[in-house]
Amino acid sequence: MIVVLQFSVLSKIKGRLRTRVMIVMAAIWAVAWGLLGLAGGVPGGGVAITAVLAFMAVFALGETLLQPTVPAMSNDLAADHTRGRYNAINAAAFQGGAIAGPVVAGFLLDHGLGSVYIGVMVVGCAAIAGMALVLERHVPDAANGRGAQAPAEVAP
Repeated sequence: MIVVLQFSVLSKIKGRLRTRVMIVMAAIWAVAWGLLGLAGGVPGGGVAITAVLAFMAVFALGETLLQPTVPAMSNDLAADHTRGRYNAINAAAFQGGAIAGPVVAGFLLDHGLGSVYIGVMVVGCAAIAGMALVLERHVPDAANGRGAQAPAEVAP
């Protein structure tokens, strides 16, 4: 799904502020998590199956907005001699989330706190949007996709 949507999404976000794309991504992910919460609220049957499938599709759409924004902005902010460090920190953040996420989710779900899990994910999406707004005031225009310098694009 992500590969199919990537080229279409790239053409639609070209020339847009990366921080605004991050806000849209966070909103899309919040909707996706809401759909997964709906699936848990009506377990079994067609509604739950449809909600889980919709979650995966909507989340994948948000994923297509992630790769052309965060890594590209990180690379545009880095000087040539520090680019490797910037990319390592970016990769470490993703790996840290991939390690901590299942631990926290497993704990919450094991203790019957599925709605808390969904709530944490939605609040996390709101936090991403808020941080993107703050970042927008501090990041140089060229790194945010605006200005004379053409921003770097990162392939998925």
